[in-house]
Amino acid sequence: MRCATLIGACLTALALAACGGSGSTNTTKGSAAGSQSARKPAEPIADSAKPPKVRVPQGPPPGRLVVNDIRQGAGAAIPPKASVKISAHYIGVSYGTGKPFEVRWSRAQPFDIEFGPGQEVKGWEKGLVGMRAGGRRELIVPSKMAYGNGALIYVIDLLAVG
Repeated sequence: MRCATLIGACLTALALAACGGSGSTNTTKGSAAGSQSARKPAEPIADSAKPPKVRVPQGPPPGRLVVNDIRQGAGAAIPPKASVKISAHYIGVSYGTGKPFEVRWSRAQPFDIEFGPGQEVKGWEKGLVGMRAGGRRELIVPSKMAYGNGALIYVIDLLAVG
């Protein structure tokens, strides 16, 4: 129980750091994917020209997918178990090294994919369902739900669904 509290505190600090520490109030609710924190909207994500800084929490990576809503979107949501086109910016960071392994953050060329079951790593498949366009979400993906060679952290700005 004490470990879970510590992990929760670390994730809250990470979420605050990822969006510039707006000081907004967090509310926590459970989800099938793991813990999920929702925060009040901050500046529009369309103005995010640079990827956010991603900080790796101290300690070992969690064994389950962790989903943190940094900013709630108001647009269309990614539906469960359906294939849909999405447009996003994202940064992927290795939990082990703290270094980015992929940065797809460009206003000129967002990352456009057909998103659905069997098309992405399990962490994305489970962690992005329900996310709304205009939102920013952090996923801490355990190795078994990623590529199998270490946990990963993603911060995703969802620009469009459908």
